Amino acid sequence: MSGTKERITVSLDPGVAAGLKAAAEQAGAASVSEYVEGALEARMVRERWLARWRAAAGEVDPEALAYARRALLGERVDQHPQVS
Repeated sequence: MSGTKERITVSLDPGVAAGLKAAAEQAGAASVSEYVEGALEARMVRERWLARWRAAAGEVDPEALAYARRALLGERVDQHPQVS
């Protein structure tokens, strides 16, 4: 991330703003701006990765995605329906 910064303004619901401030503090960020910049950069990296995945392999199977989400959240999962 560069040393030169561009100031932008966003409008948030009060609850979201409070949660953002708390998350930045809990993460030890020097400022809310630093926290948001890091979060947005991480999001953009994931979106670029997903775009490359889709270009190479096509759309993600919604059932497989739901299965993976449940597994990652620690919910009970049965064998994935496409696995025999």
